[in-house]
Amino acid sequence: MVSVKNQVLNFMLEKNFVIKVVRLIRVIVHVLWGCVQVFFLIDEKKSIGEKEQQLICQWFRNFLKILNIKQQIHGEMSANKHLVVANHISWKDIIVLNSAYATRFVAMSEIRKWPVAGWLSYRAGTLFVKRGSMTDARRLNKEITHLLSSGQSITIFPEGVTSVGNDIAHLYPGLFQSAIDAKIGIQPVVIIYRVNEKYSADVAYTDDTSLLKNLWMVLGLENLTVDIYFTELIRTENMTRKELSLLSYQQMKDCLQNNI
Repeated sequence: MVSVKNQVLNFMLEKNFVIKVVRLIRVIVHVLWGCVQVFFLIDEKKSIGEKEQQLICQWFRNFLKILNIKQQIHGEMSANKHLVVANHISWKDIIVLNSAYATRFVAMSEIRKWPVAGWLSYRAGTLFVKRGSMTDARRLNKEITHLLSSGQSITIFPEGVTSVGNDIAHLYPGLFQSAIDAKIGIQPVVIIYRVNEKYSADVAYTDDTSLLKNLWMVLGLENLTVDIYFTELIRTENMTRKELSLLSYQQMKDCLQNNI
């Protein structure tokens, strides 16, 4: 009993405890407000239009402010809609990118089952794919091709897993086929998180930590910034999906090494 009390006391005496609690309450309220907005303002039976996309982007921008993450954008995104491929470091990546531009994301199907977040992601337009299923990947490729052809932007994380962000892992080429079929370009994007203006691996959300533990740590940071680098647009004419994935990989790796 004494040990438990000591643990609770140490927890409450933790650095920035009050700040973390206040920000956590704001996160909870913001997520609940997002659920209300999505339920009443986004029609599940209709495709997400520009008005709904702007609503979603603003919600993510406000989320970024609550988390006290300062965003810096480098380079410019192509004016035309395209397939965005980005490195994957954390659950925060979706907040960071969707606050910078209007897009729909591809996520693993198990996220759809998450309480609140899964439903919210689904209603906000996230596309889900079954891990390791070639049949589902082919289905998703057709859906993405249709969305890209209709003028929507789609963002994928072709590494397949999160990392600490100091390197680019192998990019799985499967979903690159949608850009070829839609006859549009590919926009490689690199995300780098910094604490006190220096690259930090501690911000990453990997298998070594839980979502709540990672969130609690982030809530206490005072000088967390994220840099988004839009690299050169890649044309897809006369290219295979494997060639596109390799070219995207090299472009992203060079950008990361030059800026980390």
